[in-house]
Amino acid sequence: MEGIVAAFMVPHPPLIVPQVGRGGEKQIQKTVEAYERVAREIAEIEPETIIISSPHAIMYQDYFHISPGEKAHGSFENFRAPEVGFEEEYDTELVNEIESLSAKTGFSAGTLGERMPELDHGTMVPLYFIRKYYKGGKIIRVGLSGQPLTDHYKLGQIIQRSVEKLGRKAV
Repeated sequence: MEGIVAAFMVPHPPLIVPQVGRGGEKQIQKTVEAYERVAREIAEIEPETIIISSPHAIMYQDYFHISPGEKAHGSFENFRAPEVGFEEEYDTELVNEIESLSAKTGFSAGTLGERMPELDHGTMVPLYFIRKYYKGGKIIRVGLSGQPLTDHYKLGQIIQRSVEKLGRKAV
């Protein structure tokens, strides 16, 4: 099976990471359990690409930013847990296809304007749980935009078409 085979919407409180929460994560135990279920489901799917849309990635009023480059790193250093870190590889081929299709259709999305190459907590919190169960799969990080919700939907369609064109299995 290829294409976007599943999608998940999750909150991203840094408190949920035990090294950050230091016991406080027990206050949101049901969220922890839900994250564990999602992460196990993603591991069962074994996606080639994990697409994460984060409200804490770069956001422009009139443009959807997709993180450029081959790799990214980040840690919870700003949340007193520098020992919890990530080294992730971007799916550059898929990013290029999304950017190309966006340009062909006149849609305002791409890799220009990077101001924060480090992974943000809206990306790392889901990865914290996913990487407990699944080490495979490259990622794509997409920011939100100030554009209407219909444009967010259009970006999703562009991503889906790009995933299908390349024959990827993605979540």
